[in-house]
Amino acid sequence: MQNLMDNIQRNKPDTQKPKPVDSLIIYGGPVYDGLGTVYEKGAVFIENNTISLIGEEEDVFGELQKGMQNVEILNTQGQLVAPGLINAHHHLHMAFSTGLTALGPTASFGERLENFIWPYEKALTKEAVQLSTFLTLLDSIKHGTTTIFAHHSSPNYITGSFDIIAGAFKRAGMRGLLSYSITDKFGENKFQSALEETKSFISEHRMTSLIKGIPGLHANLSLSEEGLKKYSETFDSSKGIHLHLGEAQEDLQFCIDKGYQGCLDRLDQFGLINEKSLLAHANHISEKDRALIKEKNPALIHNPISNANSKAGWFDLKLAQEALTGFGTDGISSNPVKDLNTASLLHNMNSDNNINIADNLIKMLFKNNSIIAGRHFDQNFGTLTQGSRADVVIFDYEPNTLIHSNNINKHLINGLKDSRAETVIVDGKIIYKDKAYLTIDKEIVTKEAKSLCQNIWENYVNQAGNSSNSPKA
Repeated sequence: MQNLMDNIQRNKPDTQKPKPVDSLIIYGGPVYDGLGTVYEKGAVFIENNTISLIGEEEDVFGELQKGMQNVEILNTQGQLVAPGLINAHHHLHMAFSTGLTALGPTASFGERLENFIWPYEKALTKEAVQLSTFLTLLDSIKHGTTTIFAHHSSPNYITGSFDIIAGAFKRAGMRGLLSYSITDKFGENKFQSALEETKSFISEHRMTSLIKGIPGLHANLSLSEEGLKKYSETFDSSKGIHLHLGEAQEDLQFCIDKGYQGCLDRLDQFGLINEKSLLAHANHISEKDRALIKEKNPALIHNPISNANSKAGWFDLKLAQEALTGFGTDGISSNPVKDLNTASLLHNMNSDNNINIADNLIKMLFKNNSIIAGRHFDQNFGTLTQGSRADVVIFDYEPNTLIHSNNINKHLINGLKDSRAETVIVDGKIIYKDKAYLTIDKEIVTKEAKSLCQNIWENYVNQAGNSSNSPKA
């Protein structure tokens, strides 16, 4: 198959890429800074990839120097301006899984891994990794996401996988924090390959601004004592760690059966927990684990829609008031704002009524995700504040009701869920405008994906020894 990256490089994206400008002024509608403030007739002035001014229109325009050259002016016509979204836990490689049927029972979390997740991941080829990444980036961009913490797995294509994924991010113009889901479930050779691929990528990208690497694990239950020891000896704990923690009861029980007091306790015994740790889910944790969270200050990542989908467990929202908790989609969705709405409904059914559900969820997605990103990047982004990097989204959202600082959370939870991005800016560069992609050719990606899908599904089904029942792409 022709290399997709070469194909994309030779073809123009859907719309002509805009010429570089020295500065950009966005005005014409409400501006939400991600921290609770709405400028009802707001404006944002971007200069040298940085937000230089933000506030009400008359204040921003009043401070601008007269006679400025090469200034692009963007009138939002009343649409909502917000920070570019950060998805703090996502699986880019799952794009080809929609519609697949499990190869066996999935009543337990372990069965779901054995009969769906791991066979699917083993079916992925180099081309599948590349196309799945592009498909997920396309979907993420149109929903206003500018940064993704990606947790990847492709056991039969490990060496070189980071370069393929990073190449897609660079082409898209997006930010990424990339990790490989290391496990020794697929044998010693693949375990060693994942260690080496991760170590090499982190070293090569330690100085880059948009794309970085972080060591990753799948979960406690997929790693032996010997494997975890070797992992801990390979990576400097100051680099952090990205993994699923206590997603299901099986993960907690696995650690207890090995003599530990919890999921975090096991990792901490190997020196792996600190403030750079990204702990996705944290649905099933012990009292010892809760104490370690307070002591070590890792980031927890809530993935509510994934939790509902797997039925493996539910996050205690009270924990979000004790620990820095971010928001992710875990490969189920690439639309964080829609997930906010669904998550609020689910928490209404499951959580303590004394907890302000909307405030907690929105704080996770905007303020906390920005804080977490700041632990891994040398730049401030994820909120619209003076001096932060210019990651901005203009949503096609112009409500018929008032929008202001006192009701913005209601708009974000209940109003924004069906809205797409109109314009997306990353690091001061427009990558999506008037609902058109400026960096990726959607037509090429989707055409190649449809062509490849049948092959991936056949790889998946063949693992059950029943190729005659291969699904149709």
